[in-house]
Amino acid sequence: MWVVASILAPLAMILLSTHDPYVIFGCCAVASACAVWMLYSFVTGQRQLRLAWLLASSILIGYCLGTCTVQFNAMNRGMSPMGFLSVSPSSVAYALVLVLVSCMLLLFLGAIEKPLVRKSDIIDFNWRHERFLWAALGLILLAYIHGDMTLNGTVVSDTRISVLGGIAGPLSSIVAPLAFLGVIRCSGVVRIRAALITLCGLVVTIPQGRRPFIYALLLMGIVGSSMAGRRVRLSGVQKAALAAAGAVLVSVVSLFFIGLRIASYQIGADADHSITSVVRVANRTSFKTLNDTATALDENMQERPGGLITYLAQLTRGGDTPAPLLGKDLALGMELAVPQVFYRLEGSDKTEVASLGGEESLANESVGLPSDVDSANSLLSAGAVDFGVPGALIYPALWTIFVLVLIAVARSFLPRSVMPVLLIAILNQFLLAENPIGGYISDLRSIAMLGIIWALVYYIPIVRLQRNVVPSGYETDVTPAINRG
Repeated sequence: MWVVASILAPLAMILLSTHDPYVIFGCCAVASACAVWMLYSFVTGQRQLRLAWLLASSILIGYCLGTCTVQFNAMNRGMSPMGFLSVSPSSVAYALVLVLVSCMLLLFLGAIEKPLVRKSDIIDFNWRHERFLWAALGLILLAYIHGDMTLNGTVVSDTRISVLGGIAGPLSSIVAPLAFLGVIRCSGVVRIRAALITLCGLVVTIPQGRRPFIYALLLMGIVGSSMAGRRVRLSGVQKAALAAAGAVLVSVVSLFFIGLRIASYQIGADADHSITSVVRVANRTSFKTLNDTATALDENMQERPGGLITYLAQLTRGGDTPAPLLGKDLALGMELAVPQVFYRLEGSDKTEVASLGGEESLANESVGLPSDVDSANSLLSAGAVDFGVPGALIYPALWTIFVLVLIAVARSFLPRSVMPVLLIAILNQFLLAENPIGGYISDLRSIAMLGIIWALVYYIPIVRLQRNVVPSGYETDVTPAINRG
C-alpha cells in the first residue's frame, strides 16, 4: 500500500496548487483507480485484510469516485465538471485534500496493524451458524412485516425508537456473507441450504438500497477469500464474467429499488410505509412503467454521488471552518446509541434525544445551511464539526484504532464460532463511507450485543453438551474440541 500512499501525496499537492475543475476530475479519477485496486485485492485475497486499509479504500471510493462520477455526468451533458456540485472548485479541492491526507494516515496505520483475519478465525460453518442465520432471517422478515424496517433501513423518528429494527438492521448485512461461508465450506444438503440462505440474505438487503446490496456482494468475496480457509482460483475470463454478472445484477436491483422509492413517494408522508404497502403500490404504478423508472434512476445518479464531497466542502469552506463544537457531535451520537431501556430507568425518554436531530442540527446553522436538510454525513464530516480540520484528518484513524481494541478484547473471551459473525459485521461497517458518527456507534453497539448474546447461548450447558455432535454435511476441522466454537 506504500505505492498508493506515494500516489495520493502528489495528488494532494496538485489540488493545493490548482483548483481547475478538470484537474480535480483527473485527480479524483486516479485516486478512485487506487481505491478500486485496493478493494479488488481484498476481494480476491491478494492482500491480507486490514481494517485501516479497507476504510481508506471506502473513503476514497465514496469521496473521489463519487466526485468523479458527478463531474463525468456533468461533462456528458455538455456542462462544466462542477455543474452538478453546488460548491466552488476551491472548496471541493480543499475538501479532497483532507480526504487524501486522512486516507494516507489510514494507510500508514494499516502498515503497522496486524492482519484482521487470523488462522483461528478460519473455522467450519457449523450447525450453530445455520440456526443463527435462519433465526436472523426470521427476525428480519418480522421487522419488515411489523414496519420496523422499510426502505433505506430501520425506522427511526422523533416519536418512535425501533428496537426490533435496531436488531434486524445489522443482522441483514451479515446473513448473505456468513451463509456464503457455508456454501464454500460445506457439502451436500447443507451446502444447498447455505446457498438458499445466501440468496435470501441478498434479497432482504434490496429494500435498504443499492449500497447495502453491493456491500453484501463485496463481503461475500472478502469472506470467500480470507475466512473460508481455501482459495477459489478463477481465470481472467471467469473473473470478467463474474464482474459482468454482478454489474447486471446491481443494475436490476437498482431499478427495482428506485421503483420502490417512487412508490413510497406516491403513498404520502402520513400513510403506511411498511414494505408490504410500498410493494403493493409499486406493483400498481412504478413497476408497470419501467421506462419512467429507468429515467428516474438515471436522474438520481446524476447528482447523488456528489453528496459526500459537497457537504464536507460546505463544512470546511476552503480552510475557513466555523468554531469547532469540541465533541458535541460525538456526544450526541453516543446518546443516540444508548438503548431506550436505560433512559426509562432514569425516568426520561430517548425520543427527546432523537428529536434534537443529527449532525446537521448541530453544524448547519454555522455554515449557513438549513438544519432540516438531510446531508451526507461521514467520519470526516463529524471530525470537521467537532474539531475542524484536525478532526476531519484523524477521526477515521481514531475510530479504526478504537474498533481494533474492541476486537482484541472480544477475542480474549468470546468463543471462536462468534468471531466470523462479528468480523463480518465490522467489515460491513467499514465499507460505509457515508454514515453519521452516531450510526457507527449504534452499529457497534448492536454488534457487541450480538456477540454477548451468542456467547451466553454458547455457554448454556445443554448447548455445550452438543458441541462435539457434527451433523452430516458439516465439514470439521482438526483443532481440539475444547478450542472449537
